[in-house]
Amino acid sequence: MRHTFTRQELYDLAWSEPMKRLAGRFELSDVGLAKACKKANIPRPPRGYWAKLAAGKKVSKTPLPPRGLGMSDEVEIGGNRYGYSYYSDEEILKSDPKPPIFEDEMEGVEGRVRKMIPKVPVPRFPDHAHRQIRRLLEQDEERRQKQLASRFPSSWDAPLFDDAFEKRRLRVLNAIMTGLEKAGMKPSVGGRDARDLDVMINDTRVHFRLDATSQKPDPYRRSAIETRGASNKLRFELLSSGHSSGVDHTWEDTDKAKLETHLAEIVAALERGVPLNMLQKWLGHADMATTAIYGNAVGLEERHIAERLWD
Repeated sequence: MRHTFTRQELYDLAWSEPMKRLAGRFELSDVGLAKACKKANIPRPPRGYWAKLAAGKKVSKTPLPPRGLGMSDEVEIGGNRYGYSYYSDEEILKSDPKPPIFEDEMEGVEGRVRKMIPKVPVPRFPDHAHRQIRRLLEQDEERRQKQLASRFPSSWDAPLFDDAFEKRRLRVLNAIMTGLEKAGMKPSVGGRDARDLDVMINDTRVHFRLDATSQKPDPYRRSAIETRGASNKLRFELLSSGHSSGVDHTWEDTDKAKLETHLAEIVAALERGVPLNMLQKWLGHADMATTAIYGNAVGLEERHIAERLWD
């Protein structure tokens, strides 16, 4: 059976009795419960805590730290982790969710991000390439060697990242991914032409684009390199949700400054720019059913707070 707690509730439980006894109440192993606490950044009593407490010795509790960026306030334990619950409109309207709790104002969130990312240098490239970027370069070299060895070379086997624009794009992407990873996030690059870009920020996935300013969506799903256009200027876009949804923020090359001068700002925006489709993570809701109510039917005060958070 699946059980859902807020971080505060699970923290209080973890410090109320030994982990093995607590886990038994929910038909879990103590290891599984400990993993759930660790993932939600919930401290647990150290070894010997309960023995000292029983002996009347002085003990102290580790305070519950603030929720991490993009981290849900709800923790689910037990049950099938692949389970899916469907809620009808009627069930959503009848439900009575708890009001959302915002631990920080947006200024506080921005301050935490700035401390995490003081600056983002551009590493020497390709010598200090991120492992995922390095793999792209290795695959490009494999294509080059295959084309050279073939009696009938195919354009499909041609290297993808040989021209100056693609080399610079990978260099900038490498700096962004390295900066994100140093801040404890998990960036990812996918696709043959390295255009599927996202970063996991705790429980939340944020998508972004890095391409030519002349790049436009292609209905025929051709390679982005083929449809890049004539511009050699780079543009970075922080997406609202998914790969083709609206854009929250944009930075691009100008006549006065290159995109590289905005890297720290871009990485910070990725970390604090949890997109709207992940609203429930900030509100602490486990599913979109709860979020739908607050996204459409909350009072003016709650909606004002939410609008300020994503301004």
